[in-house]
Amino acid sequence: MGHGVLQLLPEQNSEALGVRNIAKLIASFPLYDLNNIYVDQDALGQHGLQKNDLMLEPEFLSETALQDLMRRYDHIVGF
Repeated sequence: MGHGVLQLLPEQNSEALGVRNIAKLIASFPLYDLNNIYVDQDALGQHGLQKNDLMLEPEFLSETALQDLMRRYDHIVGF
C-alpha cells in the first residue's frame, strides 16, 4: 500500500538506505505458505507504475477492496 509499492521494483539497492533487502524476503514466501499477496493498484498508479514493473505477480486491489479484505482477518502480515 502507499509508498510500499516502490519496494516491489526489481533491483532495489537497499544498502544505500540502510534497510533489509525485501526481494530476499519475498523469495522466501513459499517456504512459509504465504500464497496470497495483494498490492494497492491505486498506489501503483500514483507512482506511475504498471503491473509488469513489479518483481512478482500479486493480486491487485483498489484501496477500498483492500480495506474490505483486511476487515475479514484477525492477523495480517504487512511488508
